[in-house]
Amino acid sequence: MAGETYRIQYKSLDDLEFKSRASVEKYLKEEEAVWREFLLWFINDEKLASVGLQVRNFGRSFGNVLSNLENATGFNRQFPFSRSNVLLPPPSRTLVGQLTLGLFNNGNQKDAVSVYLCFISLEAHTLPGNLKGRKEQGAALVAGAKAAEALPFHQISSQKRAGAARMAEAHAAAMAEEVEGAERERETLTETMSHMAESWSRTFETNQKLVEVREERQSVEFDLSLKEFKSTFDGEMIQIEESFRARMSEHALEQEAHGARYEELLDKFLVQMQYRAPVKLWGDRQEGHIEASGKAFKRFIGFACVAVLIALLVPFFAGDYIAASFYQTQGTEQVFSVKDP
Repeated sequence: MAGETYRIQYKSLDDLEFKSRASVEKYLKEEEAVWREFLLWFINDEKLASVGLQVRNFGRSFGNVLSNLENATGFNRQFPFSRSNVLLPPPSRTLVGQLTLGLFNNGNQKDAVSVYLCFISLEAHTLPGNLKGRKEQGAALVAGAKAAEALPFHQISSQKRAGAARMAEAHAAAMAEEVEGAERERETLTETMSHMAESWSRTFETNQKLVEVREERQSVEFDLSLKEFKSTFDGEMIQIEESFRARMSEHALEQEAHGARYEELLDKFLVQMQYRAPVKLWGDRQEGHIEASGKAFKRFIGFACVAVLIALLVPFFAGDYIAASFYQTQGTEQVFSVKDP
């Protein structure tokens, strides 16, 4: 993943850091190729296996690490050796790596294994007791290599090293004093570094205690703040609940009032409908009576006109007959009679 750092940690060597998976994978594969023959010899050393050293675990280290490159966090948790069973050989460019591979390639496999056992003891501290002599032998070889590295000899070009090597025996006595001085300086530096490490350790412990006290105080303050918040929150929730209940009560009363008003309006409506139906019925009948009476009046007028007309026409046409009917002839005289004709 971009932005994460892959880190290989050692106890006795500087850590290695890689900015990408591709770079760390390339490094591991190149180192695996460099160390393959030596590790094959190492894991097949029957003497080491016979004293209880789990040599095969060291032979599988590259494979185990290469299979865990998915993310930097999981990769970094494998180191240093105390966190897991992964112990990679020292980088081939370091003094211990060059010394081990150089002795092995020159046919001095026993010394090469001794140097490697010294490296394992510094990283893992798990060597059986009967390998103490081999470990000390390796430590002496490493110390000699460090002393030789501190001298100007290591700066000689590769073309001149062969000649310088032939003259090494002649200058061995002169170099011994310088080697002892370098060793004393190394011991002084080691002692100084030890004091510094102790000082740093004490400072770290003090800071750790201060951090613990501060975290404890922050925890107490957080608990108090949490309790206060819970109390405030509970109070507000109670107020909200009471307000909600009051509002619900008001709403219920309003609902009851609306219900009563509705019932009242419904009753009025029903009563009104009860009265409105007869009124409408009699109104309809009244309109029918008015219409019928109008028609009857018109017929009456017609009949009256006909009757008047008849009354006028009958005397006109039968007046003489009618008038004559009121007289009777008695002898030679006509006498008025009130009887019908």
